[in-house]
Amino acid sequence: MTRAYILSGLIAVALAANAGSAMARDNMGGFGGPRLDFTAADTNSDGRLTQDEIKAFSEARFAAADTDGDGALSAEEMAARMEARMQDRAKEHSKKGAERMIERRDANKDGKISLEEIAPRDGGAKMFERLDADKDGAISIEELAAMKADHAKKRPHGRDGHGGHHKGGHKDGEHGKRFMQKNAPDGSADQEPTPSE
Repeated sequence: MTRAYILSGLIAVALAANAGSAMARDNMGGFGGPRLDFTAADTNSDGRLTQDEIKAFSEARFAAADTDGDGALSAEEMAARMEARMQDRAKEHSKKGAERMIERRDANKDGKISLEEIAPRDGGAKMFERLDADKDGAISIEELAAMKADHAKKRPHGRDGHGGHHKGGHKDGEHGKRFMQKNAPDGSADQEPTPSE
């Protein structure tokens, strides 16, 4: 009976925390299971989890997701929980990426990145040369669009580089055109870009 109760609790936590997210991994490395935070569940810090600790952890996770306190999770409560977890993961991912960049680029080891440290080592010459396909000393909107299209073809996740999930986005080159027009020195920044064909 106790095992069935714990299993039911873990399933409820899994639904609250991971419903619809096949890519969510638990701390043991599996897919779509309950995210068991071993440290948080190990309330007596003995390095082992008892059935009581797992049960208490499951109940606490469920209660946190059950915002109206009715003892059941609505679709809205589950969605809110999933969204909060995705935001937490995105923040964590961004922070780790920033820390790695600082580690690689912080030449003076002050824990920050200056403009000089973040700038391309060659001042951007190689990138400019690659973008300037006709070698006229300037980058056109068409050249920028061509580079973006070429880059998208090389991406393993799909044409738009977002695994095919980027719906309603810009057509190839349109983002580059918008950027160029927004930052145009001739005052055309206020004009609406023309849609790509």
